[in-house]
Amino acid sequence: MVSLYRMFFAGAFLANTIPHFVHGISGDSFPSPFANPPGRGLSSPLVNVLWGLGNLVVGYVLCRAGKIFKAKHLGPARVFCRNRLH
Repeated sequence: MVSLYRMFFAGAFLANTIPHFVHGISGDSFPSPFANPPGRGLSSPLVNVLWGLGNLVVGYVLCRAGKIFKAKHLGPARVFCRNRLH
């Protein structure tokens, strides 16, 4: 049951990565928990990029802890990416 909670929060953090990171790299301001006033103001693009990357890291850690995917299942993805990048 604990794994189910980890998977839920992993999905929430990973989904939250997208808007913050996209707004940050495009140079747009976007609300974040660090805005002034919190929850109402806009944060700088740098803050949003960092917040998006933080969400990505937390989501990844929760994925690993919740055993959503294992390293042995990443083999085909590594091969696919290696073939596409070279």
